[in-house]
Amino acid sequence: IGKPRTLGVSGSERIAMIPILGHVPAGPAVGTYPDAEGHIPVVAGREDVDGLFALKIKGDSMEPTLMDRDTVVVRWQEAARSEDIVVARFEGEESTVKRLKLRPTGAILVPDNPKYPPFPLCGGTIAGKVLSLIRRL
Repeated sequence: IGKPRTLGVSGSERIAMIPILGHVPAGPAVGTYPDAEGHIPVVAGREDVDGLFALKIKGDSMEPTLMDRDTVVVRWQEAARSEDIVVARFEGEESTVKRLKLRPTGAILVPDNPKYPPFPLCGGTIAGKVLSLIRRL
């Protein structure tokens, strides 16, 4: 009682600082910001940290999975599997975070919050896959 809680990192784990590249909406697509707004530490296991970045979530379309002001760690990649949570980019540098559903008729971006409708990826590309979530309580 009265002792601070800390998380230790074993001597064999490597820590890397990855850039926070801005805010990404979990809602309608809105612009993201390419300049780093800071950095966050991540345990650098077998993952190539050069391909990682972080984004802050803005909005409620991915609730309850991702909440407003959460931070997600993303790997740059142009393809993903059905059910992956992805960062999708559209013309004019607009981006959004949604769950990817692959259908025979094409890819659909689906919010986890049922009050928002799914929409087709057409005209957009996958910029990355969400790997992990950092949430402040």
